[in-house]
Amino acid sequence: MKNKKLIIVLVGVIVLIVLALGAWKVLNTEKPISKKSTLIEYKELTQEDRQSTAEWKTYKNDKFNYQINYPNDWFVFDDEAKMDFAEIKINDEANAKQGGTIFWSNKDNINYTQENKLDDFLLLGLMIYEKSETNLDNFANLLGFTPELQSSSVIFKADNIEGKEYISLGTTDANPRMAIIFKKDNNFFVFHLGFVGDNQENLKIMEKMVGSFKSL
Repeated sequence: MKNKKLIIVLVGVIVLIVLALGAWKVLNTEKPISKKSTLIEYKELTQEDRQSTAEWKTYKNDKFNYQINYPNDWFVFDDEAKMDFAEIKINDEANAKQGGTIFWSNKDNINYTQENKLDDFLLLGLMIYEKSETNLDNFANLLGFTPELQSSSVIFKADNIEGKEYISLGTTDANPRMAIIFKKDNNFFVFHLGFVGDNQENLKIMEKMVGSFKSL
């Protein structure tokens, strides 16, 4: 009888040991960590947008090797569009070379300021810079798109090149600073979206124009 009780006790102890070992193994076995996919936010023209911009006028620059479409009733101001690079000071700490400045507008005169502009005046400017060993975000920072000004960015896909659209605080809450920047080799193509304000329709027009930008 005593032997039978002893066997039962031993079996119970063995079961407890097995359970304990099993629990230890489960707790100490590395489990695969499930990785949540992060959606990258981006802007890209729809097929309908691309079809509409294909019916616009086309500006082509064979010096800096690009082309862009713009609305048929807009004007292009390209007096300096093929000027060579010249050394400039971007800010107190950085220099770069700048050239190829060009503007597009829905008006035949672009000599306006924020104070005296017409209510429906729109202006898209392109400035081309040359600076080595600098990426998009760092260059945007040099242009004033900094965390201190609550800057944010989103990937922007044009015809055959990808860049970023940057937004930061402007002169007023209703007039933020906006730029879309592309990089090819050591050249930065910086589109400034002027006088957009909080008008989404105006923003859409300019984004469609920049969305047609093509590196040649």
